[in-house]
Order: sequence, then structure tokens, then C-alpha cells
Amino acid sequence: RGCYRSRILDNMQVQMGGRGLATGRTPTPSNMRSVVAAAVKGGASPAVNANRVAINDFIRWAISKKISFGGMRPDVKDGVRGMFATFPIPQGSTLVAVPADTAITVSVDEPCPAPELASVWSSLPWWAKMAVKILLLDPQQYGEYLTVLPTATDIDLPVTWSEEEVAALQVPHMVARVQAQRREWEGVIDRLQPLLARRGLPRERAAWALAVVRSRSFEGPAFKVPMKAKMGLAAALQAATLATALSGGPLPWQVVEAAALGAPAALAAWDLQQAAQQVRYAIAPFLDMMNHSSTVENEVGYDWVREQYSVVAARQYSTGAQVHISYGSQPNDALLALYGFVEPSNPADRYVMQDLGAWLAAGPLAACAAGAPGGQQALQAALAAGAASGAFKEVPISARGTFPPEVVSLTQGIAAQLLGSSPTSPTAQQLAAAALADACAR
Repeated sequence: RGCYRSRILDNMQVQMGGRGLATGRTPTPSNMRSVVAAAVKGGASPAVNANRVAINDFIRWAISKKISFGGMRPDVKDGVRGMFATFPIPQGSTLVAVPADTAITVSVDEPCPAPELASVWSSLPWWAKMAVKILLLDPQQYGEYLTVLPTATDIDLPVTWSEEEVAALQVPHMVARVQAQRREWEGVIDRLQPLLARRGLPRERAAWALAVVRSRSFEGPAFKVPMKAKMGLAAALQAATLATALSGGPLPWQVVEAAALGAPAALAAWDLQQAAQQVRYAIAPFLDMMNHSSTVENEVGYDWVREQYSVVAARQYSTGAQVHISYGSQPNDALLALYGFVEPSNPADRYVMQDLGAWLAAGPLAACAAGAPGGQQALQAALAAGAASGAFKEVPISARGTFPPEVVSLTQGIAAQLLGSSPTSPTAQQLAAAALADACAR
């Protein structure tokens, strides 16, 4: 994934005090996200060997926990740790499946696992609750997994950067987001202090757990499928399969409908609708070592019958290719804040313009207002109304330069008011487009 901070500090190492980050180089040999490349002929460094031993131990642990992975394994190539195909993987293959009981999960109504936190547990956000569960993991059960997690010094999220490093981002929205995240984490760690004091854990350990959770968790189902439901679903699918065999062709729509209705009938005593409205957050060992790419369609799914989190290959992979999953359509500021990396040519990237109204107050709209009686007062009133509604506070602009429809509509309304025309008139639309383009340019 690489260290985004190294790009920012390429020419600022002296001013910032430096951390040995040179252009095109990984930050440290032990960095679990940008670790030294695989051993070359002649022998590997001790750091590489230690990392590979840890990965091999982790693989054996995963097998013992019934984690299945077809045709891929964690490895280090070209300085990047990820999942790589060990032989050709056809499309539709299950890449990895992690039993729900092996995953580390937390739900909204999760019972408190530590008596020291009984008074604050219910008010903690889900990610703080999961961080507590990470801190309390039994080394006898999860030791090999804990070993391959990044250490506190390996974690390179903006929330851990210095003020000077955060300012080097030069994006006001992102800087404000990191500062707010830092205050939020500090407040959570304050509330976890009774647990930390009793267990002899420093605040840095709690920050590490929060970083692990924020960078490796995903949203999953909040319930398991009862055996009765499984049997009903199996019966429905078995009937559909039998009909296919007898007909010698595609499933008739009547059979498809019967199969679709068979499972819900078996769920009569189970409140599926209520359960579906709940959320369980999860960290799935092994699966969480897959890196992100917005160009792939591999996503985490849940197998209700087998009760496991799984990823199915959306395309074929050749031997040695890195196998990615999609973390969802996220802009680079979100990827950087949560995971510590950015994606070049990210189709979901955006720039968040703060206080758009202040930028619209000049330029084409101001010029139009100056030529109409009472135009300046009308413009200021319209912009104030937009600011009061929050529409202009933080406006995301896509990589293609498009604004949210509601912002375009509001700007067209202001232009129409100044022109004395309809918001849908060509002149109002042209003036609004020119005003937004001018705001971006300035």
C-alpha cells in the first residue's frame, strides 16, 4: 500500500525532523504494510526472515481455525505485503472463507466484557468496543494472529502524525477531519482508562487497538441462521435442483419462485426483518490482509448456511498476481484517514470545498448582481440562506469536476433570482455553471 506520508515529506525531511523517508523507499524494514521485499538470491535479512516465519505460523493457525483459502496466501512482493495467487484462480472461486466464530465481532448491544468499563460501555461507539475486545484477546487463542498485526510503530495513520505533518496535507477539510478524529480518540481513551490502569496497559496500546479496528473492520450481519432455517433453505434448493435435473433445462419460473419462497416459510418463527435492521461489525483474520483496489469487484459477503465471511473471485487471477478486494467506493481522504494510503487515479476521489458561499459571493454572480437594482442585497441574502441550510458548508466535488445536484439546483435558483428568470432557463443554468467553475478556479 505504501506510505503516503513519504510522498508528502520527500522535500521536507529537514524541516520536519525526518524519519528516514526517502523518495520511493519504504519507511522501515518492519513496516507490515510496506515491508521489505522478498529475499533475493544470497539470503534474506533477519527482518524479512522473521516476517516470513510469522506469516507461516499465522497460516498454520488459520488452517487450525478452519479458515479456508483457495489458491492464495499472504506474502511480501515488491515491498508490499498482501494476498498473492499461488496458482491460477478461475472466476467464481471462493478466495477465502472465515468462520463467524473465528472472526472478532461486536454488535450494538454487545455485553460488556470488562467489569471496569460497566459504567461507560453502553455509551461507547462500536469501534471503541471492538478495540476493547482486541485488547482482551487471549494470546493462547489468537497469538499467531496478533503477531502479524502491525505494531504501534508500524501504524501510519494521519491521526498519529504530528501537527506539522498533518498541515502538510494542505487540504483544510482533511486537516479538520484528522484533528476531530484525534480529539475523538483521546476522549475514548480517557473513558477506557479504568481498563488500562487495571491491566497495566499504556494509552499508546489503546491507540494501537483503535487503529487496528478502524483499518481492518467491516460491517456484517448481526445474527446467525437457526438450524431450522438452514433446513428449510436446503429443502427449497434441493427441490429446485431436482426440478432442473428432471426438466433437463433451465429452472422454470414456478420452481424458482418456490425456491425463493421456501426459505422464508421455514423462517416463520424467526424475526428476520428485525434482525436485518441490526448490524454486527467484524474483523476477519486472513481476510483482513487483502489490500484494496477500486478496479476489482471482489467484496466480502456472508454465507448464511455455513455461517462464514467469504470473498468470491469476480475475475480470474494468474499465478503470482496480487488478489485485492474492494473496501467500497471511497475518496482518498477517507482511505487515508482510515487505512493510511491513497489510491492513484481513484475514480471515487473528491475535493471537499469548505464555505462555498464565500467563493460564490464574488465572480459571475457578483457581476450579475452589480448590474441589477438591489442585486447585491439579494445575492447576500440568498447566499446567507444557503449557508444557514448547510448546503454550502462542505461541498464534495468529484474528480470530474461535478457538484452535488442539490448544490447545482440551489446555485441555479440564486442565478435565476438575480436574472428575474426561471431556474431552468438556459441563462440561469449558464450563469450558475460559470459561478461554480469560477469558484473552483479561484
